Amino acid sequence: MTRQEYLLYGAKSCAKRGNELPQAKLNESIVREIRKNAEGLTARQWAARLNLHVRTIEAVRQLRRWAHV
Repeated sequence: MTRQEYLLYGAKSCAKRGNELPQAKLNESIVREIRKNAEGLTARQWAARLNLHVRTIEAVRQLRRWAHV
């Protein structure tokens, strides 16, 4: 990526997202399940089930994390 392309499109256009990151603990299907929440679980229950922090679940629900899904 040239400097001009970087300034035009920004880093987000070439940044890795989601499962492309080695430290990812979620995947697209789990994110969709969390957002759909067919079982009616709370963020705390999801966090306990997936061994994540409650704020991570809240961020997924509010589209602050995994927004590309």
